[in-house]
Amino acid sequence: MAISVSIQGVFQALRNSLFPFITALLRLVVFVFPLAYIFTLSDNVLNIVWLTFPIAEVLTAISFEELNANEANLKFSYLCQKLKEIIDLENFNLDTFKSLNLYNSKFGYNNAAKLLSDENDFPVVDIAIFGNSINIFKKRVTFAGESILKQYYDSLDIYKGEYIVEKIDGGFRKKVELIPFEAYREALANAIVHRTWDINANTKIEMYQDKIIISSPGGLDGDMTKEDYIKGNYSYLRNPIIANVFRRLNIIEAFATGIKRINEAYKNAYVKPTYNVTPSAISITLPVIEDYRLSLNEAKVIDSIKDNYLYSRSDIEKISGFTKDKLIRLLASLQEKGLIEKSGKGRTTYYKKK
Repeated sequence: MAISVSIQGVFQALRNSLFPFITALLRLVVFVFPLAYIFTLSDNVLNIVWLTFPIAEVLTAISFEELNANEANLKFSYLCQKLKEIIDLENFNLDTFKSLNLYNSKFGYNNAAKLLSDENDFPVVDIAIFGNSINIFKKRVTFAGESILKQYYDSLDIYKGEYIVEKIDGGFRKKVELIPFEAYREALANAIVHRTWDINANTKIEMYQDKIIISSPGGLDGDMTKEDYIKGNYSYLRNPIIANVFRRLNIIEAFATGIKRINEAYKNAYVKPTYNVTPSAISITLPVIEDYRLSLNEAKVIDSIKDNYLYSRSDIEKISGFTKDKLIRLLASLQEKGLIEKSGKGRTTYYKKK
């Protein structure tokens, strides 16, 4: 029996160190399991089952977050703090972490627990803040050695310092979100919860004066298309354990609603978020909306111009119904906002959408 335990330990280590090759090993299942069934007919039934269990575990499609963390003394001060604040949970013990699927009586804490622990040493959230262009680098913030939960809240604080400003309106100060907070919050949660964690790459956030770009490692899963992703028409969860913890803490309200909520946050804005999907990463670009908010007249001019078409001023006058002087002012305003471009001179002057 001692030999059995030793072999189990070997396979436990093998499972953790060779996770990227598990998919290839799956092809051996059809050959290994028949042998296991034959052996269970022998007299040493219990011993053989004990020996084959770690092998079966290596060869099954176990996710990265379920893998053993090989850490017996993880601390969860930040996670416990949030569980107490948000869902009034007072007592914390192993049963708490079992109920969250972070701990298994046989194997201990898993990688999901490690990611949520105070000792998390997996890839981090890396934020770069730029000035007027990519050549002007203002600040870089990297959240290392802390729970992904804390990285999430710390990243929200950075956003608030950069994109929530105070403006005076009618003699009163009011706070204005240059980029919708709800869109940023959902994109950030998506990037952390649904990223591929077995890739040694950081979740990157690039903050510019006109946009935020959030990039997370890992492309789409299975047969999901970019169109399905943008519409929020997907149900597969890459990290269901982490997703469940974030849901319990009311960070994500329901599975597969994040993209829909991002799009909803831009419903009344002319500019929209864009999505770049590659086999190795997903990037979401959130444009600034405060400078681009359109008056009703500006929106009417924009609606008069179809994509990829050139229009003379007189063409737009006929479609929109505005007078020459008023239209000239509106076109100038839309040019300043970067929504249309002007080409030519005099009678050969044309306008088109950017």
